[in-house]
Amino acid sequence: MAVELAFETLLASIESTRGTAIAAPTHLIHLGGSVTPTQSLNRPAESRGVLAEAFRTIMTRTGATFEITEGPIDTRMLPFLLSGILDGNVSATTPGGATNTREWTFKRTMSSDNLESYTLWFGDSSVRQLIGAYAMFLEATLSNDASAEDGVLTFSGNGECRKLATNSPADAAPAAIAGVMLPGQMMSLWIDTSSSFGTTAVTGRLVSASHTLRTGVTFKYLGGGSAATLDFATTGRSRVIGITTTLVMELPDFTQYDNWLAHDTVKVRVRHNGATIESGFNHYVQVDTAGPFEALSWGTNADSNRTIELTVEGIYSSELTSDCQIVVRNASASL
Repeated sequence: MAVELAFETLLASIESTRGTAIAAPTHLIHLGGSVTPTQSLNRPAESRGVLAEAFRTIMTRTGATFEITEGPIDTRMLPFLLSGILDGNVSATTPGGATNTREWTFKRTMSSDNLESYTLWFGDSSVRQLIGAYAMFLEATLSNDASAEDGVLTFSGNGECRKLATNSPADAAPAAIAGVMLPGQMMSLWIDTSSSFGTTAVTGRLVSASHTLRTGVTFKYLGGGSAATLDFATTGRSRVIGITTTLVMELPDFTQYDNWLAHDTVKVRVRHNGATIESGFNHYVQVDTAGPFEALSWGTNADSNRTIELTVEGIYSSELTSDCQIVVRNASASL
């Protein structure tokens, strides 16, 4: 029986100890994706008096990469993923005046490495299930487009994990989480210079917004003796631009162009809104980025109106005490 794409699943659990595989999956990643084994070989070119260049090879490194396919993300699944991208030590709180609403504040940690690692399961379980421990994110992107007919907030991501094992019989997939999606036309935008984040609303011009997140995770290979697995031994963190936010806006005036021209440090807040949880509280994903508008380009909307595309590479903000913050509101107290 061939592997059926319709029956493939990508499953995950957060590891208690990095690199120690979890026994069973807790989350079905509804976006789908794949885990791909990798290996490196040393194939020396040798001169032995014949036309063949290579006579032997040896494996020098093994491992795997993973990718989460771009697709609609919801407020229920996103905190599970952000735990491995921004901050692995976040618990839900209840906003003042709310009863059922829960708030998750993910601020990229500046002085410690507390990202969660995952164990991943991938495949058509009726044929073979591949398992990768110590999965760590490298990059992820959130995107939303009010001009797209099917525009909702989407997520994609990638990273690396250790050499894949095989599970037989396969572990059962946990139940899918039915979360709330966030339509592009429900986005809100604030841009401030001297005021705090979220003070000055910018209405009637946001077309699309995207946020690229980077972890700076590095994978380290160390001598492990005769029993070495040829896999990475541990991970570290390097300095990176933690977030890049790109806005596409219509151009009823040149306010944002003037910000770009003056090299103003702007505080950009994009809120991707969803359905009501209770009176006065909605599902949402709110992304804060500080920095000057950098790359600028022109475009069009509906083949009729001029747009301006501006990019903010996040810098450290004393208001956030970080270079990136994402707040998720949902109705769940657990990941």
